[in-house]
Amino acid sequence: LLDYKEKQEAAEDPSEPDTTEKLFNIATINSSGVITEGAKSYATYDQAIKAYTGSSSQVLLYNGKVIKMSAGLVMTKPGAGNSTTVVYTDTSLKTIYAPVSTNNEIEYVSSDANKVTVKVAGVTGYVNHNDVVLLPTQQIKQRSYYSPNSTGDLVHHIYNPATGVKLATNVIGKAPSNMKEGTKYYSWDAATFKTESGSNAGTYYQYFNMLPARTTTTYTAAQLESYITAQLKAREELYNSNPKTYVRYKDATKKSKLIGLGQIAKKVESEKKINAMLIVAMAIHESDFGMSTHAQTINNIFGIKVFDSSPEKGEAYATIEDCVNSLANNYLNKNYVPATGGYANGGMAGNKARGINVRYASDPYWGEKVGGHMYNIDKHLGKKDFLKYTIHETTASGLNIRSSASSASNANLLFTYKKAG
Repeated sequence: LLDYKEKQEAAEDPSEPDTTEKLFNIATINSSGVITEGAKSYATYDQAIKAYTGSSSQVLLYNGKVIKMSAGLVMTKPGAGNSTTVVYTDTSLKTIYAPVSTNNEIEYVSSDANKVTVKVAGVTGYVNHNDVVLLPTQQIKQRSYYSPNSTGDLVHHIYNPATGVKLATNVIGKAPSNMKEGTKYYSWDAATFKTESGSNAGTYYQYFNMLPARTTTTYTAAQLESYITAQLKAREELYNSNPKTYVRYKDATKKSKLIGLGQIAKKVESEKKINAMLIVAMAIHESDFGMSTHAQTINNIFGIKVFDSSPEKGEAYATIEDCVNSLANNYLNKNYVPATGGYANGGMAGNKARGINVRYASDPYWGEKVGGHMYNIDKHLGKKDFLKYTIHETTASGLNIRSSASSASNANLLFTYKKAG
């Protein structure tokens, strides 16, 4: 049994192959993405890599799976027993940086027998081969892209890169003036863009995506409530037009758990210093306008403790106000917004490089979606919040914040921003 176990483990680990089998193969890939194994196979990665040229028409296989390529992208596909693809900060795959949900594309840098080096929103990390699929350029059916629409909004069109199936279309904010409607732009962080030809198209940060949670919104509770009401009416109209597809929105204007959220959010903004519009936007996104099962059955409108591994579960609350207070007290004000928090990466919606998104949600586009909802709220209510604040960022790690400028000592040290950005 022990001998059998050792053989199985060796076969499952590219770094320790069963030397009695030749599991590595240098294959060719044609312009249609068809892979043909080469005539010669190799027992070890070291043997195979010596013969691998790295040309665009070659891929290195392990047990039939691509483990090295010249160019392409990485698609998250968690292996057996895993619900997300975990990105690590170290090459030994021990220290977790952030989880990424399935069927998302991340940037390919390089790979070896043990790991894949990637970039997530510009941050270099490492993933296990078992939790991803390497898609050579020839096999990419459709990449996700950004494009302005006719009303001047920037829209993110999200695809499954392996199948080409469209997964979502989201407005994320205002389109930069030099971007052309109908033109595809690509970005790994929703800020730095390139054209289809690969040339630089500029860097543009979305205001609401980068807006700190400690700010306040111009809008009153009644105004926020008017937006919620308008959106619930629109959802109900979707149901009336197509009951089968939009059954979840039946009686939305009566049943939604977001009814009354405007007043609760403004109270929390005043008492706990979390922007009320951010609270409403998070609730809209996480609860599907207050109509999700978690919202309807357990008053959970923020996906609190709804993990990828057990999405049917979640934290239950007696009231919606209890849920909002829990978000502020136990999560945002404890771990995400303060520089001293356990998951401190900047107190804004952000992306997988910085912000609440890094650890709050495995969806790499969670931050841009929440920022997009804030943009839509502001647009509906008169654009009074857009550019209300001038936003700055730290540019050095270990930046000390002091209570006075007279001296630098432990006596006047308030806290430290550990990370730049």
